[in-house]
Amino acid sequence: MSDLTPAGTPVPPAVPTAPAAGAPAVVEVAPRKSRGLGIFAMILGLLVFFADLVIVIVTVVQVVGVVANFDVSNIFSGGGLAALGAFLALLFIAFWGGLVVSALAVLLGLIAAISGRGRAQGVVGLIFGLLVFVSHLVVGISLLGIGNGIGNIGS
Repeated sequence: MSDLTPAGTPVPPAVPTAPAAGAPAVVEVAPRKSRGLGIFAMILGLLVFFADLVIVIVTVVQVVGVVANFDVSNIFSGGGLAALGAFLALLFIAFWGGLVVSALAVLLGLIAAISGRGRAQGVVGLIFGLLVFVSHLVVGISLLGIGNGIGNIGS
């Protein structure tokens, strides 16, 4: 389309006009970004943090109970080994599940904080996710060192 009228004369550019006196000025506000991502990261971070606290408390109680009531004759009777195996399997699942969920909370919290989609909630999710992620890495590296030390006992 051309800027010329049918007669061939140029059309003057449109000049913005101020609103009439007393009329409210129209201010366009950018649509607000959803905070859902930040909220989800916060929920994941808090969930994995408190789940880890519960797992640590239960593990300490179990270890203290085993040490206080230790009897060599009861190890193979009464389902002692089966209960220990089930408990260790749950700890294994909790360790790897916590590591994955905390990494997800860190990632989503970082994305939310950078993109502004629930910045405060994303930072909370990021902090709690990092706490759990780092604690799981420390425990995992410690267990690897203990296993390596036990493996070298006979050498």
